[in-house]
Amino acid sequence: MVQPDAIHGDLDSLRPSVRKYYAKQGVPVIEDSDQESTDFTKCVKFAGQLYRDFVDAEQSAGSEELFRLGLDVVALGGFTGRLDQSLSQLHELFSIHSNSVVGVEKLWLVSEVNVSFVLDAGKNLINTPMDTLGPSAGIVPLKGKAVISTEGLVYDVKDWKTQIGGNVSTSNYLKQDKIKVDNDDEVLFTVEIRGVKKDDNKEQDES
Repeated sequence: MVQPDAIHGDLDSLRPSVRKYYAKQGVPVIEDSDQESTDFTKCVKFAGQLYRDFVDAEQSAGSEELFRLGLDVVALGGFTGRLDQSLSQLHELFSIHSNSVVGVEKLWLVSEVNVSFVLDAGKNLINTPMDTLGPSAGIVPLKGKAVISTEGLVYDVKDWKTQIGGNVSTSNYLKQDKIKVDNDDEVLFTVEIRGVKKDDNKEQDES
């Protein structure tokens, strides 16, 4: 079992026995009582602050190394279980992206089958190595209306108006290792992870 570096959140669902176990292992258990943010956002902010504290300490010690402005934060298990929790994760993905978290440059949600992240408004070049990712990919305008143009998908579009309840490219396909997306507002980009092992029970049912 992987031991966490810290347990951080409002701790309302942390069982006393679990807290006691990890405390004995020397894992910091940090309560954050902010009720205006979810535990997920609290943890992303905590990771970003740890990074900034590290950079500040290194620079104060005279380090000449060039540090990035922030971390790439990869959140595992983003879209599993309850629908309301998955929707909350998407909300937090956009909220954190739009409201710049100190020490965090990019946030990625990784589930068992997909990688998802926010594309900034403008011209985006996305590495999509087809030995690792695909075949399916989608562009979803969760913030509202958007106009997109794509290059490198099976069903490319040009100056295409998209919105929830209207036209949405949720089930497109990669056709090359780099794709271009030009969008006039932030949109969700999601792509399948290639070669994910199917559930054993499902394989037995299909045989």
